[in-house]
Amino acid sequence: VGNYQPLPYALPGLLARLGGDPFAADLLGRAAAGLTCWAFLALACWLVWDGRAASLVGLLATVTPMVLFIAASLTPSGLEICAGIAFAAALLRLWRDERARAWVWLAAGLSGAALALSRSTGPIYVGLDLLAFVALLGAGGVLGRARRAPLGAALGGAILGVGVVLSRWW
Repeated sequence: VGNYQPLPYALPGLLARLGGDPFAADLLGRAAAGLTCWAFLALACWLVWDGRAASLVGLLATVTPMVLFIAASLTPSGLEICAGIAFAAALLRLWRDERARAWVWLAAGLSGAALALSRSTGPIYVGLDLLAFVALLGAGGVLGRARRAPLGAALGGAILGVGVVLSRWW
């Protein structure tokens, strides 16, 4: 696949090797890609859920049938879309919840790193999401929330930074 980022193909490629024929390999690869995307969508659901059904409306509007179709394909687009949804959900949770715990920062870092590593343009989308996040909260607001969960914010930021650097290096 030329110079595509390797992350979206890592797990599907490993599982596809277990297939005894091309059909089985394709099914195993699609299953791995789908499970990876499902994990990011489940994370997004967990991040936006606040105990009320209305908290899921935005996510339900975002996850269209086309998102589900692409998530089951052997392309980097599924990971890019689903990691992007999870990253945006994590940033929205950090914006909404002044006392967000460390796991929310880690979720933001992991999903943002996956987004950055899914395509060559991934770091651009990470940067745009972060700009919107800072525009919503202001720099002081972001730092204030990070001070409430310093270890999570530091680890999440480090994971995100490593993902962006590895994407650019590739």
